[in-house]
Amino acid sequence: MRALRVLVDFVPPLRVRELAGRTNASAATLSRVIDLLVREGLAVRDDKGVVTDVDWVAAIRRWAQDYDVLRTNDGESFLQPRGLAALTGALRTTKLRYALTGSVAAQAFGPVSPAKLAMVYVDHSSNSADEFDLRPTDGGDPRAKAKSYWRG
Repeated sequence: MRALRVLVDFVPPLRVRELAGRTNASAATLSRVIDLLVREGLAVRDDKGVVTDVDWVAAIRRWAQDYDVLRTNDGESFLQPRGLAALTGALRTTKLRYALTGSVAAQAFGPVSPAKLAMVYVDHSSNSADEFDLRPTDGGDPRAKAKSYWRG
């Protein structure tokens, strides 16, 4: 996921080693992702291997076809006793590195159905749970696994 993220976050020209230096993604992983995108017509490389164009919307759509967040990641379930508004408020002020996804994130871009859960990727779930005043919970049904979903 980090490999795709860096490809859509930075404007070409993109050099694999430079991108690897800016992220925690390895050059080998970045190269494989770029090769896939080039084969599928979603990115263009020049004769030196520099990425000169990325159709980032199509690349994200393509990635979503193969990616299952609940199957691909280790996660933990938490409840925020004061609700999602308290969680999103805490996210705005935290110094921790995180990525928010799903309907909570989509609300920043336009009207969507009211969010019922938040999916948040973090480096260390235990630190984040303390910082955001979250309570561990038994996920039960895997589809209901994430009142808040944290990458461990």
